[in-house]
Amino acid sequence: MNVKSIYATPSNLDRVIAAFDSAVSEFCCGVWIPFAVCWLAGIVVWFIGIAQETQGWAELFQIGGQAALDGYFATVHAERLTMLTMMSDALAGHSVVIGGVLRGWGIFIAVGIVPPAFILSLAGATISAYLKSGDGYRRR
Repeated sequence: MNVKSIYATPSNLDRVIAAFDSAVSEFCCGVWIPFAVCWLAGIVVWFIGIAQETQGWAELFQIGGQAALDGYFATVHAERLTMLTMMSDALAGHSVVIGGVLRGWGIFIAVGIVPPAFILSLAGATISAYLKSGDGYRRR
């Protein structure tokens, strides 16, 4: 007779589904909160940058000890600069409008850091649960 035992080991697909379910239930129990806080911080920084640019605040930030403005804003308007240009100018030591830098960092945090970190963390929890699910079925 070829009858399967009720104690047969689960298939790999069953283990993967159970591992993903375990990881998702972990995230639903509060692991998502730090990711949400970091994402919200990025969105807030982004909105502060937009507010500083649109309200016309002329707060200039001197980076690198530059003593005097060299006509940088007389020739190039802040609206024509991209966020990447503003951030690279800040790192190069030029005077920049803080709003553009904050907007760039906010988008970078909210879009470039938090979603990949969340996905990698969920993948790590899934792999860990998958490996733990196979420990009870080892043949001796």
